[in-house]
Amino acid sequence: MPGNVYIRSKIKRGVAGQTTPQPDSDSYKVVNVTSQQPKANAYRIAFSPMHIFNGEYIAPDGEAYACYEHYWQSLKHFPGRNHQTDKAWWRSQTVARRRLPKVDPSTCLYASDETRYDGELFGYVE
Repeated sequence: MPGNVYIRSKIKRGVAGQTTPQPDSDSYKVVNVTSQQPKANAYRIAFSPMHIFNGEYIAPDGEAYACYEHYWQSLKHFPGRNHQTDKAWWRSQTVARRRLPKVDPSTCLYASDETRYDGELFGYVE
């Protein structure tokens, strides 16, 4: 079914005065795809990288993770940390998590997927 797609960031809680433009609600269907939805919400199940299905998520690197978000987070490298240890930690998680404990996410140096793109480094969006 063809249609228009409009993507915007969700306003962060606790940030005063932050706004993002929103289109005329009559011409668009608003679909919240964040992980803040109830776990049984159809949009969360379909779109959230934090949703944990029954079973495991087999990532493009061939490893099993609880959800896609864990795979993505496992690709990040942080200063002074053993990347293989961090990657193993992500594979061992069984509940949805967004970051490594006691690690400032803003210190991420880069991301890499040695299995599929050996020697390539990725920035935030690539």
